[in-house]
This record gives sequence, C-alpha cells and structure tokens, in this order.
Amino acid sequence: MAVLGRRLLRFGLVLLAVLAVSAQAAEPDEGPKEPTPEEVAAHHERGQVWFGDEWRTVGDLLEACRSARKAEDEHRLAADAAQAKVGGFTKALAERTSAYRAATQPLEREKAQAEAVQKKARRVLMLRPPREPSVMKAMRGADAYVQWEVERANRERLQQYERALERYNELHEQAAEAFKKAQETVDRCNGELAGLREVFETDRKPLLTGRTETTADLRRARRDAGTLRARVLHIAAALREVPNAVRLRAGAVEWRDEFYTLDDLRSMLERREAKIGAERKELEEKLAGEGRSLPATWTHPDRAEADALKARIAGAEVDIQKAGGAAQ
Repeated sequence: MAVLGRRLLRFGLVLLAVLAVSAQAAEPDEGPKEPTPEEVAAHHERGQVWFGDEWRTVGDLLEACRSARKAEDEHRLAADAAQAKVGGFTKALAERTSAYRAATQPLEREKAQAEAVQKKARRVLMLRPPREPSVMKAMRGADAYVQWEVERANRERLQQYERALERYNELHEQAAEAFKKAQETVDRCNGELAGLREVFETDRKPLLTGRTETTADLRRARRDAGTLRARVLHIAAALREVPNAVRLRAGAVEWRDEFYTLDDLRSMLERREAKIGAERKELEEKLAGEGRSLPATWTHPDRAEADALKARIAGAEVDIQKAGGAAQ
C-alpha cells in the first residue's frame, strides 16, 4: 500500500506539471501594450511618436510621410498615363468600328435588296400551275348547232388554259432566274462581309487585349495610390498628436491636413507659380489674337491658394526659429 501511495503521488505531481505548462501555452500573446498618457507625454518631449506599435521619431515619420506621398504621386501619374492609354485604345476601337460599318453597310443594303427579290420570287415559285380544263360533252340527240357550241366552248377553255399555262411557265422561269441571281448576290455579299469581319476582328483583337491589360494596370495603380493616401493620412494623424513645437523642431510643417518640410512647400509654391504664370501668358496670347486684352481685375483661380501657401511658408519659417528647429 505504501508503494502504491508513492506512485499515485508521483503521478499526480507529473499531471499538475503538465497542466501548468499547457495553461501557460494556451495564454494568448497580448502584444505591445498601449502607452500610458504619462509615457506618451515623456516620449513626445523627446520627439517620439507611438506609431505602428512602436516609438518612432518625428523626423522618421515625416520622412515616411514624404516617401509615401511621393510613391502615391508616382502611382497617380501611372494611373493618369494608363487612363490616357485606355482612351487611346477606345478611340482606335471606335475608329475601326466606324470604318467597318461604313464598309459593310452598302453590302448589307445590297444583300437586303437581293433577299427581298428572293422573297417575291419564292412566292411566285410556290404558285400552283393552272388547272387543266375538263371537256364538256353535248347531250345525246343534240342537234349540230349545240354540238358546235360545245366544241367552241371547249376550244376557248383550252386556249385560255394554254395561255394561262404559258404565262405561268414564263413567270416561273423569270422567278427562278431572279431567285438564282439574287442568291448569287447574297452569296457574294456574305463572302465579302465575312472577309471584312475577319479583318475587323483581327485588327481589333490586339486593341481589346491592350485595353483590358491597361485597364487592369489602371485599377492597380489607383488601388496602390489609395493605399498610400491612407498611409499618409494615418501618419499625419499620429504627428498631429505631438505638440506643435516638437514637430517644428523636427521641421514638420502642417499644410492642408498633411505634413511637409519647408523645402517641400517651397517646391510646391514654385510649381504653382509657374503654372499660374504659364496659363496667364497663354490666355493673354489668345486674347491678343482676338484683338482683346486681359482685364486688370482678372486673377487666376489658383492665386488665392498660392498666396495662402506663401503666407504659410513665411509663418513656418518664423515658428521653426522660435521652436529652436534647424533652418531649412
């Protein structure tokens, strides 16, 4: 009994150990814990942001934002190029379809006319020949006059039948000939139409394939651009949690709900001013050709936005100096 008791005790201990190990293995991995407000404030003072379950510097996130925005612009340019290419394929297909219809319409009309002739000829060919007249006989004992009248009537009926039969045969022959010629026309038109259709299908097949493939590229570029746009906004939301002074020390300037460096904003302003100047010059030349001039009160639709951007750059330069950031 003592031996049995010791064995049961050892078995119970082993079983408890196994259960303890299994319970530890079954516990879910909670992953990184969300930082406390105190931790967030301390990291913000050091220029760090909680992003993607880790602490990252404001400068690092700003560069990630710029990189994502640049990639987004590239995908949008690719999407614009693909859209233009799809438009080119569609235009080429429309031109070939128009040319195909222009070539086939005369043949279709000629074929329809021939089929109408066949329809009329078929009705004639389906007519029954005239019925052969029955011979009348004079009654027994009839005098010579009555017999002569009966014979005359039989001759007239026979002559009418022969004329009707002759007319029937003539119309039948004409209808058969017309049907034959019309069938030749239909066969010729069908052959030419088949040839045109084959050329048309051969010409448009690569265009259809190209449009399908380019449409897939267009959708992919738009999808990737949308994903990058969401990333830019996600980064911007994280940077917005950091005090403005901390962002400015890292050179992150907010503009239209996104973050840029001063150099980014200056390049943006330069491109916008160049666009405004080029479009103004183009409009002035157009009006000059019409003997008119641009009104003194005219302003470009983008002028207000350009002025606002210029003011933002000037204000940011001052704010960065006050925050102790490096000059850009």
